[in-house]
Amino acid sequence: MKNKDIILTLIITIYNPQYYEIKNWLNFKNKLKEYNDIQFLFLIDNPEINENILNLIKKEKAEYKMYEKNHGKFYIVKDACDKNIARGLFIKICDPDDLIITEHLLNFANWLKKLKSYRDYLILTSHGIIKTGYHAEENINMKKIQLKTFGGAPINCNTVFSRAIIKRFKNKYDKLSKSSDSLISVNTLLDPKTIYIVADQSKWFYIYNWRKGISSYNLFDYNKKKLKLKYKNLFLDNYRYLNILKNMQKEINNIKYVNFPTKYDFITVNNSLIKGKFSWFARICYITKIYKIFQKINISENDWNLFILFKCYFFQTFKIKRK
Repeated sequence: MKNKDIILTLIITIYNPQYYEIKNWLNFKNKLKEYNDIQFLFLIDNPEINENILNLIKKEKAEYKMYEKNHGKFYIVKDACDKNIARGLFIKICDPDDLIITEHLLNFANWLKKLKSYRDYLILTSHGIIKTGYHAEENINMKKIQLKTFGGAPINCNTVFSRAIIKRFKNKYDKLSKSSDSLISVNTLLDPKTIYIVADQSKWFYIYNWRKGISSYNLFDYNKKKLKLKYKNLFLDNYRYLNILKNMQKEINNIKYVNFPTKYDFITVNNSLIKGKFSWFARICYITKIYKIFQKINISENDWNLFILFKCYFFQTFKIKRK
């Protein structure tokens, strides 16, 4: 199949999924097997994945790539785009436990065909969240929004990217996983060629499972010690993401549409730091460094004064989670 024949690639990134989750995605793929312009691609970021899951993917003759070690979501998505393993003009990054509405997906793919192929796009729903400056191509069934304000940042569950944008990213950020969605959005916003489009929310095809970092079933699969380690890794991943943003401060401050990091980023690092396997001293040291990052980039509704810092110390000392 030629690349130009594929309008949209759904990349399902998997590390340690449940069997039924992959079964769901294979059912979606088989239901749409007659539609050659949609590609389902499994990227396996775990060489020790459950053999039954791998055999299921092979049995259904699904496209997949197995990586020799855990690189993280950002790396494997960019790698698949760079090497034309992901062949669609547009990319949607998916989690194994999420769902799609196949009828809406077909309608959405038909909309994508009406876009000019030589332009690059970031497409999201009306709840998905850039500040101001939307515009859409004319004569397509998309919702044109101007000077609308939404809080927060565009995240993976609401976004479809032109593959060409991802190929232009300078770095692969090996080992970055949980924060990959946000960093992909940051890099997309930094691309001056990007056109922002807001799709009609009623026809959006993707149903996101809001897990806030760790799947609900993991709470039952892991004992207390392992769960603490899981939250520790979640914190360290987000901490690395924040440091990457700090190093991109000049470019980020030139983005007119959105502020990074977001309040959600701070809540994530605060709560995962509390739940993770860290001593009180380590938590205080880390929260001080995080405060300085937010203060330097100066991006949220807070002024990041000393009072905020003392509140951070209070939350960490008494292990108070933010909401």
